[in-house]
Amino acid sequence: MVSDVPVGAFLSGGVDSSLLVALMARNSSHRIRTFSVGFEAEGASMDETSDAERTARYIGTDHSRVVITGREVRDRICHIAAALDQPSVDGVNSYFVSLAARQAVTVFHFRHRWR
Repeated sequence: MVSDVPVGAFLSGGVDSSLLVALMARNSSHRIRTFSVGFEAEGASMDETSDAERTARYIGTDHSRVVITGREVRDRICHIAAALDQPSVDGVNSYFVSLAARQAVTVFHFRHRWR
């Protein structure tokens, strides 16, 4: 949290990331940037961005929703696989949310959610 550059976090809308972001917001003098990953029709059943947006409004973060299409995943799958430093069920999410966050913040907290 001590940084000379903008700080952000992945906000899935789940308990872990919501609690972490709430603590960050409470202890920061600046508005925290948050990011969530959503999917078009191909992944609509696992899209949690509505929960994340509701949580962001409640906490008062500057929130961005990243929408991923099946075509984007297909076009970048080799780069996504090469960028993984460890096996992860959230590799695609991590890749796209990190890509979006890097456009806005330098320090980014991402908590892996193991299933």
